Amino acid sequence: MNKEQVFDNVSDEEVETQFSIYKIDLPAVRTTLKTAEKDPSKLVDQLCTYVRNIAQKRNKEKNYAEICQSNQFKSVFIVSVHYPKWKNLFINQFNIDQSKTQNSNVSFVMFYVSEQTIFAMTGGYGSSYIRGFVVKNFGLYLIPKIIGEDQAIIKRVNELNLTSNRVATQRMNRKTTSASTEQDLSSIYKDLNVEIDQTIASQLGIIFKSEERADKRVNLVNKDSLVIKRSFTLSQLKKVIDKLVQLEKKKDKFVLNYLVTVNKLGIKEKDLTKKLIQILKENDPIKIDGYQIVGDEFDKYYLNATKYFLIDAEANIVIEQESPIVMEDLFKVIQEKKSRVTISLWQDILKKWKIYTEDHSGDQMMFPTRVFEVFTAFMEYGDDGKIYYLINGSWYSFVDQYCDILDKEFNKVFDKSIQIAENIKNQF
Repeated sequence: MNKEQVFDNVSDEEVETQFSIYKIDLPAVRTTLKTAEKDPSKLVDQLCTYVRNIAQKRNKEKNYAEICQSNQFKSVFIVSVHYPKWKNLFINQFNIDQSKTQNSNVSFVMFYVSEQTIFAMTGGYGSSYIRGFVVKNFGLYLIPKIIGEDQAIIKRVNELNLTSNRVATQRMNRKTTSASTEQDLSSIYKDLNVEIDQTIASQLGIIFKSEERADKRVNLVNKDSLVIKRSFTLSQLKKVIDKLVQLEKKKDKFVLNYLVTVNKLGIKEKDLTKKLIQILKENDPIKIDGYQIVGDEFDKYYLNATKYFLIDAEANIVIEQESPIVMEDLFKVIQEKKSRVTISLWQDILKKWKIYTEDHSGDQMMFPTRVFEVFTAFMEYGDDGKIYYLINGSWYSFVDQYCDILDKEFNKVFDKSIQIAENIKNQF
């Protein structure tokens, strides 16, 4: 279907629903769309066209995408149609009509501008269309702005481990805990589930109805997006987003992650990426030990998918297999090409080649995503030999306070061990 329509929804009826809220990275939008446009509203128009075209391109014959608008919200409504791989079993052996084996997924991406900032709300598979444009950890880094380090609000933790054989850790708490309790200097938070009371919720623009209990709490999922486990009308959503804009201006009450994006440290990401590509070209097994393809979400990539694809810049399938694509597979592809390993080849692999996955029904689970964005690595860089980490397409390093805390923790352990030794000596 190639139908496209832009219209204004003039209905006065307000409907409540739940949203995932993302903040859009404007420089990333301008780079991808190759535009110098400064006006956020005009950028939203371009984003809607981009999302609609991508949605229709994925399945030209069956997908439907429509641009629509209601007040200040501009959206792309998407219907994705596909047939499961097992459809022939019922068509051929159970005499089921093919039209009845059709599946449809309904998704949306909705944009709203507040104080020159673009926010996106998604439903269904909508987030997959804007993955390259979102501000990383936006929802996560709102937490230190609304609570103190010792306030017990954390219900579930999802961490990325920087050391040991364990790549990621998830845990659920029976009782809520604080950030100071959960702090692990060998890990960084990927997302947090928190429970907040009405006082904290008011900082997010959440208004409670008079009939609701005074002790009612609200669940938040904080990651790249902010998911408030509560339904809103569009009018209420506006108030929440406008509050978020003001909240972002506040100072953090504590450091949530000691790993920060390198641009905050005055380091250019392109310089780190250039060094990484040089290391990959040299294929030093010691330096690349620990480099890993982890997908958009580690557990889903390794456990939920049943087929894995690697495609090149022209969308030709380079790898199709039933086991997760790993770093060794990339090196094997290069060897099989029998071409000279160059910097430009690795640039293409990281920046232009993409990985996607399917489940047993043939539905895409992870949509085509650049290798660079599903890849983790770490390396030394600079005269001081500081360690930098590549995590899902962004470079990070530890802030100076991290080393100070490590020193304090080490001194605590050292002092404790000295005291134990003294106690043992005194016994004899």
